[in-house]
Amino acid sequence: MAYSFTLSRKTLAMPTTYLTKRNNGIYYYGLRLPDGRIKWTSTRQTARQNAQLFIKTIVERQQKEQDENKNQMPAFSQFYETYSSLRSATLKKGTLNLLRFAYATFIESAGDRILNEYTPLDVEKFKQFCLQKKLSITTVNMYFRSIKAMFSQAMKFEILDKSPFRNSTLVKAPERRPVYLSKEEVQKLLDAVPIPTLRDLFQTAVLSGMRRAELINLRWENIDFERRQINILNSAGWQSKTGKERSVPMHETVYEILKRRSLTRGSFENYVFCKPGGFKYNSCHVTHKFRKYCDRVGLPKTVHLHTLRHTTASLLVNAGISLYEVQKILGHQDISTTQIYAHIAPSTLLQSINRI
Repeated sequence: MAYSFTLSRKTLAMPTTYLTKRNNGIYYYGLRLPDGRIKWTSTRQTARQNAQLFIKTIVERQQKEQDENKNQMPAFSQFYETYSSLRSATLKKGTLNLLRFAYATFIESAGDRILNEYTPLDVEKFKQFCLQKKLSITTVNMYFRSIKAMFSQAMKFEILDKSPFRNSTLVKAPERRPVYLSKEEVQKLLDAVPIPTLRDLFQTAVLSGMRRAELINLRWENIDFERRQINILNSAGWQSKTGKERSVPMHETVYEILKRRSLTRGSFENYVFCKPGGFKYNSCHVTHKFRKYCDRVGLPKTVHLHTLRHTTASLLVNAGISLYEVQKILGHQDISTTQIYAHIAPSTLLQSINRI
């Protein structure tokens, strides 16, 4: 006959435990596993009281080991300090700020606990908490990736055996087609820019697909007029979004813009697009000016500086350039990023199907 009993609350929390005496006179104890099966183990005892004492000894030893492990396991806030300190040398300032906001939001949602106490349910509640705070799905997913990376690093450090994020997925966002400008809208916008340097910067952005940071950090030493290419190189003070270097081919108009600027640049001007005196542009200043000119010509609020990069892609696709080539020009790491532009040129697809 099997007996079910409960151990003291001070002992390790365990599944339901059973004790039974078999025909050989030895007591066996069974543990009910999560899947419903019972695992039986011999106590090597013939007296019931001794068998219970045997189980109690095992449980207390396991409790002690768990307490010792718990004392060694850092709290989420402690690990964050270690993690952010280690990553500060390689992450950009903006990424570190994102990590800081993600950390604060996760603490607000799930509390500051020992790392191995977080569960997959806490992760799901974290996502819902972010959405309830009216954060955009893009922001929620960036927070999700940031905290997930922390737990993954804890596993690499062998602090954790498994991550509460292991089976959780990003919040699914509705598919949105990128906003881009027509050639006529681009020209209308450029005509409204009174500052020559900014006008050159915006036109170069449209005809190269370069990102804002790549443009304002572009130095003359990165311009290769002979090969007609712009080299986007990492430096001590700046690195590209992906951390990878690439070369962008010069459009004929971009070549003319850069050649003209090179002939009029001062000896103190290291940046291709800079303020008078050679001072580097602030990214927020450039964005603010761009939005001001958009308002001036009546472009919708959905148009941002990054829209110029989308415009480059749309112009390339409409010109019949393959998505593979567009990927290389824009510097996308994954072709799936470039595929969002696949819908732009139905007329080009029509031409393609008519070739067979």
